[in-house]
Amino acid sequence: MRMRLIIPLLLLVTAAPSFAQVCGNDETIGECFERLNPSKFIANAKASDTVRENEATDAMKNQLAKANTGVSTLDSPINTSLRDFLSLFSATMTSSKLTANDNSLTLDWNAALPPLSPGNIIKFQAVFNKPKLDASLKTQLTGKSDFNSITDSLNDLDDVQLSATYAPTTQNFGRALAAHHALLLVIMRDAQRNAPKQKKLADLVDLLQTVQSQPPFKVDGKDVDALTVKLSDVTDKSVRDKIEQFVASSAVQEKAAADFIQSRTDPLRKLLSNQPQLYASAIANVRRNVVGADGGSLKVTYERGGTSLKDFYATPSGRECVPAILTDPSVKSDVTKGCATSFRVFATDASMLVGAAATGRWSLAAEYDRTNANSINLTDDKIAIRTPGSHKVAGTFVYGAVLTRDAQNREGRFDVNVSYENYSKDPNLTNRIIASAVYSQKLTDTLTLPLGVVYASHSKDLPKNDKQISVHFGLVYKITGGGK
Repeated sequence: MRMRLIIPLLLLVTAAPSFAQVCGNDETIGECFERLNPSKFIANAKASDTVRENEATDAMKNQLAKANTGVSTLDSPINTSLRDFLSLFSATMTSSKLTANDNSLTLDWNAALPPLSPGNIIKFQAVFNKPKLDASLKTQLTGKSDFNSITDSLNDLDDVQLSATYAPTTQNFGRALAAHHALLLVIMRDAQRNAPKQKKLADLVDLLQTVQSQPPFKVDGKDVDALTVKLSDVTDKSVRDKIEQFVASSAVQEKAAADFIQSRTDPLRKLLSNQPQLYASAIANVRRNVVGADGGSLKVTYERGGTSLKDFYATPSGRECVPAILTDPSVKSDVTKGCATSFRVFATDASMLVGAAATGRWSLAAEYDRTNANSINLTDDKIAIRTPGSHKVAGTFVYGAVLTRDAQNREGRFDVNVSYENYSKDPNLTNRIIASAVYSQKLTDTLTLPLGVVYASHSKDLPKNDKQISVHFGLVYKITGGGK
């Protein structure tokens, strides 16, 4: 019969501290093995490569997802470039979500539309804001007979924001693993072929098969799952000692193999997390004239970190390992083996290691924002409000880097933000440049010390009493949950 055993997944698992290599009398064989090799387990000793590869893919996705914080809302300015990378791993391809609060109703829809390749989505969003009268109109209309009738006539379609966001996930852009799955499989299979062999596990399987016909592995003529048997129930001391010896030694070999395969796959995870990001958004504001002016905006952002998979694909050997080639059924196995070697050479190159370890990331963003002209005429109330149209063109550069990190993972980071805004036909706004440089040191898990300098081309853009340069420092305390 084929013995079912729990064995560790030998991929992408960080080694835990060593445990005493001995099984307790109250432990089952499976519990002892799991304690000695606390990796992620799958439940079949003969699990196929496909099962292992799928598990490894999920593990890598989870690691990458933890590194992502996603993109902030479309209305907000660009935040720290090191933390603002788009995560698409948890997005369902054609999912929608409806959320509501006191002031708005939001509908999100992630759509995979042709001719986009699998894994590429466009996020559509509609925000139905609670409409409010234009501020100038409200001031002039207050106290007049039409105030209540106009206010009561407002409905949920009078202030709507429509948006579409696209972030490509391709060979050269995005952090989605799907585009590089073929390369991951090549690296994994090569690592499995060269990993330390797990001979003791086979010895353990053979031993358990040999004693399967004896108690306590067979009770009342029925086989008992060997993994659920306690060692204290094995009365034959020589058999018990052999089982304990094989469990301990096979766990050590499995862990060694896991460490080896992790060392081969970790560089891909790091290079993937450094992939350039490109995303674009379009927003349209549709409003009733008594609420405000229509308008819209377009925004494109490009972000780049250290050495990435894009750099590997650009090398002469990497050009032979692009996804289009590796997924071609006609490609011979020696080509894929050569790609594993090429990637290993690239991943261990000294200059690549420095570039991949770099914590700095930068982003460039360009934005066009337009506000249409608006006219409100209420003849009965003798109110005429006309607002001219205007537009803004803005460019932003952001750089962020972690400079220090202690044993408790408390970072000291430096961030620079420079933006230029050019306004047209708006008498209340003038063209301006705003720049900031901030160093922030995390003192505890909840306390951060920021020190920053802000420059503005117009002193009115800074706090009162400041000229063109303002210096700030202070303490930021993060209130944690859990209290009553």
